[in-house]
Amino acid sequence: METTYLTAIAQVSDDYDSAEQLTLLWIVTDSSGNEVLTGPSELQYNLTDIPQGLYVLELQVTDSFGKMSSASVDFEVTALDSDGDWTATCDDTDWFDNTISRSCGPDVYDKDDDNDGFTDIKDKFPLDACAYLDSDDDGMPDTVNCPDGITTWLFEDQDDDNDGIPDTSEGVSTKEGSMISNTGLLLVIGLIILAIMLVVRSRRGGGDTEMKVFDERLL
Repeated sequence: METTYLTAIAQVSDDYDSAEQLTLLWIVTDSSGNEVLTGPSELQYNLTDIPQGLYVLELQVTDSFGKMSSASVDFEVTALDSDGDWTATCDDTDWFDNTISRSCGPDVYDKDDDNDGFTDIKDKFPLDACAYLDSDDDGMPDTVNCPDGITTWLFEDQDDDNDGIPDTSEGVSTKEGSMISNTGLLLVIGLIILAIMLVVRSRRGGGDTEMKVFDERLL
């Protein structure tokens, strides 16, 4: 289950006992009053694995004379929404936002948790909008391209195919700005074919005169 733990911290004091002599009891109840969790006799309590819903956190403190006092606070647990797109325009019947034409809502329903345009099933980094592709599955993305206002801890892979040769030293790179682009490669192939056709044509002429004309055109 996707979850982020909640931390409760208390400050207690007593006229006679020190904080270490006091007994603490944390109690979590749901909206129906049912006890869900109890915590340790410590000033800090980390709450985890709580389903969505409304709850009350109560702290009971008892001194050495058996006198008890308590304090409580209400809190709500909602589903994790990593990209923050669970907004008023997000339709919770199909978890789609028609105003921006993309999926939305909690991570468990959202098909694109980082809003980078690549669905989670195709995204090697589904919670990081700066990257999505990792060709060699080494944990480093082929490219890192962060949207405005977003940062990342990821580092761009310098060897996308993991063959031991850096991308910059290989003939063709998968990154933008590659050493040989597809258009450039097609242009080279086209020139080679044109040169072969000219040579074949000159040879079919069968004489020095035709070859001389071909040579002049190359000057």
